[in-house]
Amino acid sequence: MEQVIGNRHADARCLSKFRRPVRINECIPLYEGGSVSFSKKGRCSAYLTADCKGPGKRVDASVKCHSVESWGNPLSILCGGPKAGGEAEGMDVEDGQ
Repeated sequence: MEQVIGNRHADARCLSKFRRPVRINECIPLYEGGSVSFSKKGRCSAYLTADCKGPGKRVDASVKCHSVESWGNPLSILCGGPKAGGEAEGMDVEDGQ
């Protein structure tokens, strides 16, 4: 099982009790009008497709609540594997996979 670095939420303020884990190296579909809270600093890319394919855009993945809208309303995110210092290392490429 991959390391959990946060949760995705159904609401824009990370308050909903319905949440799903965000794991490194796993494509995470996002909720329209939702949010993501990170418990560890991540290095994540957002995608306009639900399957993390196509051009990706690096997004702020600092330890706090982020509304999906603040990232430009992507449909999915992919966060990279562990890096020294407890930070998740992400995708630096723009093509997704």
